[in-house]
Amino acid sequence: EVFAAGGFEVVLGNPPWEQLQPEEIKFFKSQQVREIWSLSGAKRKKAIDNLFKTNPELAGQWENYKKSIEKENNFIRGCARFNLSAIGKLNTYALFAELMRRLLGPSGRAGIIVPTGIATDDTTKFFFQDLMNRGSLVSLYDFENRQGIFPGIHRSYKFCLLTLTGPGDPAARAEFAFFLQGVADLKEPARRFRLTPEDLALLNPNTKTCPIFRSQRDAEITKAIYRRVPVLIQDGPPEVNPWGVEFRQGLFNMTSDSHLFRDREQLHKEGWELQGNVFHRGEEQYLPLYEAKMMQHFDHRWATYEGSRTREVSLREKQNPDFVVLPRYWVPEPEVTARSARAPRELGRAWRTGKAEEVQKILAAWWLGACVLSGLEPPRPLLQLQARLGLNTARARKWGEDFPLSPAELQALPERAPALAAADASGLLSLAGQVLRERTPPFLMGWRDIARSTDERTVIAGVLPIFGVGDTFLLMIFESYDGHKIGGLLANLSSFSYDYASRQKIGGTHLKFFTYKQLPVLPPSAYARPCPWSPGESLADWLAPRVLELTYTAWDLTPFARELGYHGPPFPWDEERRFMLRAELDAAFFHLYGLTREEASYVLTTFPIVRRHDEEAYGEFRTQRVILEIYDDLQQAMSTGAPYRSRVDPPPGDPRAAPGA
Repeated sequence: EVFAAGGFEVVLGNPPWEQLQPEEIKFFKSQQVREIWSLSGAKRKKAIDNLFKTNPELAGQWENYKKSIEKENNFIRGCARFNLSAIGKLNTYALFAELMRRLLGPSGRAGIIVPTGIATDDTTKFFFQDLMNRGSLVSLYDFENRQGIFPGIHRSYKFCLLTLTGPGDPAARAEFAFFLQGVADLKEPARRFRLTPEDLALLNPNTKTCPIFRSQRDAEITKAIYRRVPVLIQDGPPEVNPWGVEFRQGLFNMTSDSHLFRDREQLHKEGWELQGNVFHRGEEQYLPLYEAKMMQHFDHRWATYEGSRTREVSLREKQNPDFVVLPRYWVPEPEVTARSARAPRELGRAWRTGKAEEVQKILAAWWLGACVLSGLEPPRPLLQLQARLGLNTARARKWGEDFPLSPAELQALPERAPALAAADASGLLSLAGQVLRERTPPFLMGWRDIARSTDERTVIAGVLPIFGVGDTFLLMIFESYDGHKIGGLLANLSSFSYDYASRQKIGGTHLKFFTYKQLPVLPPSAYARPCPWSPGESLADWLAPRVLELTYTAWDLTPFARELGYHGPPFPWDEERRFMLRAELDAAFFHLYGLTREEASYVLTTFPIVRRHDEEAYGEFRTQRVILEIYDDLQQAMSTGAPYRSRVDPPPGDPRAAPGA
């Protein structure tokens, strides 16, 4: 009778929130096998693998458990009933939300309690897009569990009250409210706002997912920013990626790559000698494995390991340009080179495992593809290799597109091709190593994966030396490294205006690739334009010395300084001078993002922890005051045409500021 009438008038539910995937800890806890569930990462996986020898019965139960979940997943994905929610790692809350929507009659209503990820996560984007496009979403009210509304889940967890309407009574615009502590907060009109599908296409053009504004004012300011500043990468077709950036989840997975890690004691026993923070033995090296928690804005020496724990680096240590931080683990230099080089991954794997024949095939195909795409006639040895090895032309073209050769590299091919055509294994491996090291970036740039909108700052981006990097530091690898422009990008990613925009996007504790792509970032072309408040120099020229001085405080970042055209010693760590330099950068980016003075003042008030620290230390919100004063000075410079005069002396990046220069 219900479905003859078109469906239910009312559907209410708080469905289970469970991922449909094998959970090692959950399973072995249920079996009371502490010696397995209490282990971490790779050790736990190894112990499970050993079960086939030590406890075949338990191993069989584990395999059956995994197979049952696999069958559930296959059924759900293939039954054509969850076309919008059966994507990525399946979670029951999304499946139930789609089911409850399907149960609605033409004018019915559904009220569902689900995690806020239903509107913000990449895996649920198609379901949420469909809700918005069809007018199915009436309201989404997001709550933080700080008051323990649900005692059984963590206080930091976010959930929402999701209200849907049937297809015969679509909603013109959906209403939203975020960061609520209780139902009474819904009585505050300023906390509730409406968004259209067009707003979501502006704010999240790739995923059409929902931002998480705290107020109508945040929504309006953020929308205004996005009308002026493009996202970092807009998915295609065609893809718009002006920075030519590729993302990587670090260089080493802290679990699956742990067999490559060595600690200090192990390396000493094997005869390695520690120099600075690099272990040496003859010509070989073990490089530090950086973890995200070791760096901060404009500071790659934020924390260092002492034994198995980290501590903050002291001011006195920061003031020593020879001081280097120590990691928990070290990794082989060839692994770092193979994983960081702008080259086919297959080449790095073949080189570090000594597979000379594979090296020859990959290099030949890659170089042939690059020649074809550049419209150049390949050197004869490459053509001979193509005929002899039967190279895959589609793969060659793909490698040529993904890893284009520079004009200088193309010009050098006639000299290198004969060595590649030779069948000498050691020569081929040597050539591959040379190519990979030439294409290793001069430095690494990226951001911390852990990024909570409730912390002092949300996005923590920075540059590091070419060392190993764990998977909680997400990397940006560029097609080419123009130091001045990348310096400007680093300043952009470290600014309050950018951080403010990011806070409207992060619903959980992780800043993943799909979110990062959709944050507003000035394009490279912006840095070639004249500086609005300093006639006679480009924006890049104005920004670069400030970024240089803030970043280059230790010798191990010399390659970064060289990319910015500086050949002097590191700059001293001066807290007051650094504060002023960062204030100048923040004031500049408020202007570049098109924010008014009043909007800039408001944005700074949305960083309450920064304010609290200032008031505890100085008795006032000093950061806000100084940035706004400099904002005014920049505005006056633009109005009068007289160049802005920096508040630091000597001027930013001046060699006189560096001792011994």
